[in-house]
Amino acid sequence: MVTARLPLQPRNASREALFLADASAFAAARVASDPQLQRLDILQLRPADATTTDATYSFLEVFARGSDADALPEYLTASLRVEATVQLRTLFPERTRWRQMKWQPQEGELPELGSLALLVEQTTFTMQDEAAAAGFARSWSELGHNSLGEPGVVRCDLLQEVARPQVLVARKVFRSAEARREHEASPHLAQWRKRVGDALGAAAAAPPPRVQLDTVFPRSSPFPFRSGWTTV
Repeated sequence: MVTARLPLQPRNASREALFLADASAFAAARVASDPQLQRLDILQLRPADATTTDATYSFLEVFARGSDADALPEYLTASLRVEATVQLRTLFPERTRWRQMKWQPQEGELPELGSLALLVEQTTFTMQDEAAAAGFARSWSELGHNSLGEPGVVRCDLLQEVARPQVLVARKVFRSAEARREHEASPHLAQWRKRVGDALGAAAAAPPPRVQLDTVFPRSSPFPFRSGWTTV
């Protein structure tokens, strides 16, 4: 996973739009041409306040086991300030469900209308040790399956840093802010938090940092709803 910043001082909407078009075209071509690449996700961090001018992006490439990840192309990184590069392994969902959804319209289906940015909530949990991380991952499996049963939840992923296995990265993808609010109010989430709360509080050194992002690639269509983010 690569986190990088696109300097935009002063704010330059045209430059940002051109970069997003280039990044999306690169991602589409990469997914289509590399059989070992399961997913390539591009997200944009929601700014903390109105004074933020730079745009921050997250690139996540998921490869089949045993494959080597490729660096982002120079024509993209030349515009970016790379802030962090982290190697992760997928924990949830199971390996076969990380493939990027590719929609093939069926005869008689309505065409896609418009484009929709999905809401992503990313939380980083730093556990006391690897054993605590493994216990948390087991509990996440139940949460993930229940969450994916909600109509507004598109993904509920859990990843683990390779170099620091006590660090877990959770990503929930929602169709809208309202879907996130409904998820937060769900009984199954409250029950899960009650079960893992004490253990998480004892194992985590500080409240887990949480950020919100918008999806850039793969694209989603609002009507009818179709999304490359859907769990296969």
